Amino acid sequence: MANTDKNDKTAVCWQYSDEFSETNLHLLENEILSDISFAAGEERTIVRAHKMILASRSPVFFAMFCGLLKETSTKYDVPSLQTICRDFLRNAINVLNVCTVLEESLHFQEDQLKEECIGFISQNTIAVLKTKSFKKLPTNTVKLLLEDDALNCKEIHIYSALKAWGVYACKRKGTIIPTAENIRVEIGDLIKLIRFPTMSVEDFSKYVAKDLVLTPEEKLASYQDIVLGEKISGYPNTPRQESTNQYRVMRFLSITTRKMSIGMQSNGIGFTVSRTCTLHGAMLFRPATSGMITGMFAVSDNLDKMLVKSNLSIKYEIGNTTLDHLFSPIRLKPGGNYCVQYNFEMTGNCLKTYCGKDPQPTNADNVQIQFADIQFEEGTNNTTVSSGQILGLLIGVKS
Repeated sequence: MANTDKNDKTAVCWQYSDEFSETNLHLLENEILSDISFAAGEERTIVRAHKMILASRSPVFFAMFCGLLKETSTKYDVPSLQTICRDFLRNAINVLNVCTVLEESLHFQEDQLKEECIGFISQNTIAVLKTKSFKKLPTNTVKLLLEDDALNCKEIHIYSALKAWGVYACKRKGTIIPTAENIRVEIGDLIKLIRFPTMSVEDFSKYVAKDLVLTPEEKLASYQDIVLGEKISGYPNTPRQESTNQYRVMRFLSITTRKMSIGMQSNGIGFTVSRTCTLHGAMLFRPATSGMITGMFAVSDNLDKMLVKSNLSIKYEIGNTTLDHLFSPIRLKPGGNYCVQYNFEMTGNCLKTYCGKDPQPTNADNVQIQFADIQFEEGTNNTTVSSGQILGLLIGVKS
């Protein structure tokens, strides 16, 4: 910043010597003409701002400050900031924080991010269930996870995690030594989502029967379900996803770039599998120049039933050509025809995307994947068996 000493008569005015962005920063840092403030975070830290700048970047702020929108509104409609936050969270997901990111995605109704979190949890279930962030989840989010068929672990691990969640809930309320009765109260109706009939006799006898969380009547009914195959306990008896090994099925040997036309680009590829397996995600190409790709991703079957559908945004990143788009696993069956569709348009300065070429045989362990061209009624398909925007699939095979 230029010299602004009032006693220095030779000083050059900062308004003349600096870039426009720097002069604005000078105004903000020195609280010059800043006419609005925000109380940020739990500590309510005061952050100063300028109405003019906010109004120039957000139609909601513009309407708010011009009197066309009540100031009680809490969604500020800054798409670029939303995208930056979403991409930051997506790239930062790990075992320790995925539950926290999932909760935020639900709070802000970010369906794409939610599906990616659930997909990540299904691939790392045991490790995630052991984290403190899982224990901190509210009841509704725990319910969402326990209802998922794709959790990749034994049912006893899920029961143990729910019990640990109940213990943590008791301690938050000041219970120093939680009793089985207190734990059951905190768990409440969540216990009805545990699939006791799918447990082995050994796991049930060793870990559940000795607990006091279930009543004697519930234990007896569940034991009869396990041993005799009866359905009297009332607990869900559909097994979750069995333990799988995951494989990255790459369609192409080489990666190049492609200049795309303006407007919506249609991309899709059909495929079949030789044996039962699961689909956990797709490998999609990023922009090859500065900018962003936004659009829709979907998976459907031969009955045109939509199995997965989500909005998608992928930004340009130096050194990275692809993005793994994860979702809750889908069970694939031999003889079924499936379609992965990826429609997008480019924004910003984006002119090119990466794409694949030189097709190669594809398989995941003992599962053969056969790709096939598809046609769209609405226009040209930019992805074929020979080249295109969808690099490959993330396939799970029973271990």
